[in-house]
Amino acid sequence: MIVALDLDGVFRDFLGTLIKQFKIDYPHLAFQIPQSEREITTWSLEEFWPKGWTDEMLSDYFSRKRVRQIYANAAPYLGAIQGYQNIRRYCTKNGHKLIIITSARKPLVQLANWNWLSKNNFLKSIDNVYMRKDKYNVPADILLDDAVHNLKEWQLMPAVSFPGKRVSVCFNRAWNQDYSGIRVWNYDQFLLLLRGVEQKVKAI
Repeated sequence: MIVALDLDGVFRDFLGTLIKQFKIDYPHLAFQIPQSEREITTWSLEEFWPKGWTDEMLSDYFSRKRVRQIYANAAPYLGAIQGYQNIRRYCTKNGHKLIIITSARKPLVQLANWNWLSKNNFLKSIDNVYMRKDKYNVPADILLDDAVHNLKEWQLMPAVSFPGKRVSVCFNRAWNQDYSGIRVWNYDQFLLLLRGVEQKVKAI
């Protein structure tokens, strides 16, 4: 099997880092923005930022003005590095490929992503890294992601390593509560799901 992992919202704490950096740069707005990512319940950030801060302005802020602080230097989620290492060991032991797919398209963000992956020891053990918006066009079988649109698009395509459609797995976050498909709350649950899928594939 080919197992695909998203970065932001799954392993890298993008929103927590964004909130922290924004409060440093704009202390007078510190209490007009969410104090944690749990307060962000939709995909549009401008709904939670002060008037005038559109999604376009916020994108320019985190993908250009503060790209190093918010992408390259972002903290991993608690347990994320150990969680990744456990998934990597399982895939290696069972002959599965492990890849990263992140939606980054802007060159500065892509460079910051490479820095983050290297700093957190992902590059030493990952089989491939894709930075593209159309995640569904990457050949793989299982996707762990936090974005509902990615999960829905993913499962419309056929799997590569077994008959039938691919498997979408939602990493539980406040902004994806409207997703009705498979959901996990931590990395250990994702490992259990991988084992379950593998057993089903072997039984075919």
